[in-house]
Amino acid sequence: MKLYSNFENDIRTDKTVPGSYERWYFDAVSYDKRYRIVVIFYEGNPFSAKYIKNLRSKREGDKSRAFFYPALSISVYEDNKTIFDSQSEYPNEECSFGSDEIYIRIGNNELTALQDDGDIIYSLNLVEELPSGDRLIADLSFKSEECGNLTNNHQALGGHLWNLAQPKANVSGRIYIYQGSRIVHRIKMAGLGYHDHSIGRVPLKNQYVDWYWGRFHFDAGTLIYYVMNHKEGQQHKAWLIDPFNQTCLMEYDQVKISETQLNRFLLAPKRKIEMKNAESQVYIHQNQVLDSGPIFMRFSADAILHLEKNNIVSKSTGNTEYIKPSRISSRIFSPLLNRGKRNSDERTNWIRKIWK
Repeated sequence: MKLYSNFENDIRTDKTVPGSYERWYFDAVSYDKRYRIVVIFYEGNPFSAKYIKNLRSKREGDKSRAFFYPALSISVYEDNKTIFDSQSEYPNEECSFGSDEIYIRIGNNELTALQDDGDIIYSLNLVEELPSGDRLIADLSFKSEECGNLTNNHQALGGHLWNLAQPKANVSGRIYIYQGSRIVHRIKMAGLGYHDHSIGRVPLKNQYVDWYWGRFHFDAGTLIYYVMNHKEGQQHKAWLIDPFNQTCLMEYDQVKISETQLNRFLLAPKRKIEMKNAESQVYIHQNQVLDSGPIFMRFSADAILHLEKNNIVSKSTGNTEYIKPSRISSRIFSPLLNRGKRNSDERTNWIRKIWK
């Protein structure tokens, strides 16, 4: 995996290898910790049952390309309970991905970005409707200073690319959730957020056995980590980045995971993660499950950061994830990826709520 931080490289890339994928991930937590939102734009949805079926058949041709499998995921949580969850695939003719500017349109949902006097601003304009008639309308702004060279183009195993475009952002905007014509949630979003952009040149299952990821905003900086069991061996890394996204304050090379806990699908992530270096320790507990399925789990997790030099102890609540890609192409779990309904425009909705 190659890690870097570069706003200009946040544009869409060409993906010609069957099973390739690209995603733009955004999340935010309100200052009072009451609300969370996660939005993911895909070109080449690695969880698409259609994409997986095509790859399994090993047929040659255009239908094996990521271009034909765009998707959008939106999850909104109130007090760690899901209040909106949309996982939708769209026909590629209803989508557009800019190759010379940061622009994505999936259905009626748009992502744009600009640089303004040293700041970078991402705008998410969302209009998403479920087959049930539930609907979300949102306008969100992710604003931060432009990143410095945070990770020195860190390279490790595999061909995965990971752009830490916005480790910490100030997030503002409004979210409206409808049931029919009635507004059931009005949310004035003000909080801290995160954005990254990842590219896989081969199918996700070909690279990783499983993968832990998380981010936390402390007063001292933003912690970002990954722990991967890779086809070629294990790799792990964590960074504490200053609050202005300019420098990496320190790295963590010692990572320990422990305390397995099964979900109903026998997915078995570790719930505790410890990280250490000569100057600091971090303790993470993935204690609150937000989403739980046969392949993927998302947590609201608590973390404690101890900086020994100043004897400073800080606490934070952040988002963490666990994924087991080897299950993506499993015939046992394929029906669960394709559950849900179709509406008149053949847009597939793959809702994780049914997995809880």
